[in-house]
Amino acid sequence: MLLKMAAAVGSPPQSCACKGVRFCALCESSERVQRLRIEEDKYAKYDVFVFDHTSGKGVRCPSLNSTSSIEEIQSATNSCSSSAQSDDVIDINGLMVVHDLLSESEEADIMEMIDGVEWVLSQSGRRKQDYGPKVNFKHKKVKTETFVGIF
Repeated sequence: MLLKMAAAVGSPPQSCACKGVRFCALCESSERVQRLRIEEDKYAKYDVFVFDHTSGKGVRCPSLNSTSSIEEIQSATNSCSSSAQSDDVIDINGLMVVHDLLSESEEADIMEMIDGVEWVLSQSGRRKQDYGPKVNFKHKKVKTETFVGIF
């Protein structure tokens, strides 16, 4: 019955039992999931701007959307800034970007210090780092004896 319905609709039969908004690795690239992702993007009709640090203005970049990767944003920043029209530019007051605030060695030192703190598995299975004192929310108690902070 399912195969007949799938053939009638014109889509290939599904190899799993996923439905609704949930999906597995088998159906991740299916047409159903692709449609979900398109509907999911609430900001699809919004204009995307990148910051041009030479002019201090925001430049409209039509090649970007709300789901663009950092690599896409970095490559589009150069092309959008150079081909900007006056109606594609907005003033951004109060934003100051400091380039190369940290040297590469300072960045490496900070990352080493952060990674030096033990990673612990949380209840959800994700790894986390604890920087605060231990808290028992049920009994409303805080244990500060073992708290040493980040340094």
